[in-house]
Amino acid sequence: MTRLVMRMVWMRWVIGMLAALSLPLWLPEALPTRIWCLTGLSFLTPWMVIGLDQRRRDLGIREGISRARRTPLLVCLEMLPPLTVILVGAMAGTGGRPAASLCLAAWAMALVAGADALDRRAGSAGGAWTPIFGLALAWCTAPLWLGGWFGSTAAAPWLATLSIGLHPAAAALDAADLSTLQDAWFYTGTLSGVVEAHPVSWLWGLFVFIGWAALAIAMAIRAARLPERRVV
Repeated sequence: MTRLVMRMVWMRWVIGMLAALSLPLWLPEALPTRIWCLTGLSFLTPWMVIGLDQRRRDLGIREGISRARRTPLLVCLEMLPPLTVILVGAMAGTGGRPAASLCLAAWAMALVAGADALDRRAGSAGGAWTPIFGLALAWCTAPLWLGGWFGSTAAAPWLATLSIGLHPAAAALDAADLSTLQDAWFYTGTLSGVVEAHPVSWLWGLFVFIGWAALAIAMAIRAARLPERRVV
């Protein structure tokens, strides 16, 4: 069972690793721009797991995984290839800056784990991609669509602080010792330059992303244990 599971994700791992290793060849030189590019590329990482549940059914191992005693182990093993690709890509893309890489990797892994849980439960690529893409897009554009309330409510400072401070790019920028609130995109593309917003340590973003990933993995394990006939 373990060999079949790892063989199933092998090709995606190879393609992902080649893409990750090629990042330094075409990403811009400026680190802030690189971080923004990597944040955008993180939206593609769920495709390393989306569609695998259909593949499991095609191979006839979906029911076996749901009945196996080692279901949590099998689910975690399937997470290892995407995790290695994400870590290598983050390190290569940031030029070897560990803290910034960790923030970006945790964010991308949260998306991957969430997509895996949705894929196992929905049993279709569309059922996994649409909600995880919508959630990631809403999270990353929060400083824009929340901007109208930045200066109009008593909670305005906290709205601005959290929507910017917990942004994956902001966490990575802060981890790389770069100014978040003075970053060109945040300063000109949002209202952070004209409203009160406090700096937030990158560790908060890291903890939130890790917590999100851990919760999603637990949901993926629960979905994997459902009998095939009950996966909807």
